Amino acid sequence: MNRGLADSNIVYLVWVNKAEAERTLQDWRDGHRLELVTESTTHTAAARVEYRDAVNSVHYVDTITGLNIDISAGSLPTAEAATTFLHCANLMN
Repeated sequence: MNRGLADSNIVYLVWVNKAEAERTLQDWRDGHRLELVTESTTHTAAARVEYRDAVNSVHYVDTITGLNIDISAGSLPTAEAATTFLHCANLMN
């Protein structure tokens, strides 16, 4: 997943739990700071990109498969780079 990134200092925590993925996505939709959330075109997967000077973390959920991924990604310089990363990893369509 981290091919092409300048820094390989990325930590992935991956698990499968469909109910948790669905609940997380609904919480993101209901919560504040919606500008941090990017949804797939089918609205079945989404990512929440937390950043300050660079992207600190990416939280990804897929409500169809139940895939949950927390990515500690200090090497992604912008939210756009994080979104590009998700597309290149075939996580977002």
